[in-house]
Amino acid sequence: MACSTPMMQILGGNRSRAVFPSVVFAGLMFAGLMFAGLMSGWPALLSAADGSSTQPGASAASRPSQAKPARKSVPRGAPGHRSFDADLRGPGALVVRNRTDHPIRLRWAADIERLSDETWTVERAHLFLFGACPEPDAPPTGCVTVPARGTVRVQPWTGYFGCAQCDVCRKNVPAAPGTYRFVVWSCDGRTRVESPLSILNEPGKISGPPWAD
Repeated sequence: MACSTPMMQILGGNRSRAVFPSVVFAGLMFAGLMFAGLMSGWPALLSAADGSSTQPGASAASRPSQAKPARKSVPRGAPGHRSFDADLRGPGALVVRNRTDHPIRLRWAADIERLSDETWTVERAHLFLFGACPEPDAPPTGCVTVPARGTVRVQPWTGYFGCAQCDVCRKNVPAAPGTYRFVVWSCDGRTRVESPLSILNEPGKISGPPWAD
């Protein structure tokens, strides 16, 4: 037994010397795996911080961008896309043009507005969309049809209320001198178009826009 102790110490020493490199090697392998895991997960941590994507094959062009409000399309003839024009071919002489390739419906009665204290007010009289006297009967629907690319040369305004366009009327009242314009409406009331200005200097005497005189 006395001689076995050194032998066991030798064997024990050999075992410890044999195990030590294995433990060191296993430790290095574990540390390497941990380092590789951290390195592979580091871009994901960065992307999580700034909200970007690191999916395979994803690029800046393919990453989802912030949502932008969609632009609303404006239907033909709706406000913002006029389907007709209201112009003057002379003082108080309204002309309406259909700008589309299909018939449109307009209100028979155009408003007459007067500028007063920098505010436009609607007069009680109207300018009706007909071309020549005598004045025809109003359409039952209150609207008229203008053909595709058609033009209505409206009987001019006289500068009076009552006999606003023709000489036959029950009551005739002169309009007050001032600045006037005509407003044409689509039949559904969604679109209004204003004409250039007409200047009423005195009853029955109308001139064009101030810049035209």
